[in-house]
Amino acid sequence: VYVRDINFVGNTKTQEIVLRRQMYQQEGGLYSLSGVEEGKRRLQLLGYLQNVNIKNTPVPGSSDQVDVTYSVQEMSSATASVQAGYSDMYG
Repeated sequence: VYVRDINFVGNTKTQEIVLRRQMYQQEGGLYSLSGVEEGKRRLQLLGYLQNVNIKNTPVPGSSDQVDVTYSVQEMSSATASVQAGYSDMYG
């Protein structure tokens, strides 16, 4: 079975090219479960995506092709942090 297309759903802020860089499975290549799972793991390691799910859809009219869809949910980027320090030497 070959992978026809790899699609991403749910990315509103993150550009698709950023997600495609993390893919181990390539379009047009033989389907590899370990390659698809590695892509999922690498997406989760980005740190700003959560709930990454995979859906394999057979291509209508073709018995040897599938489309792989990664459904992602982006985390909120509205995070603020404040740090302060004091030193006896420098005041």
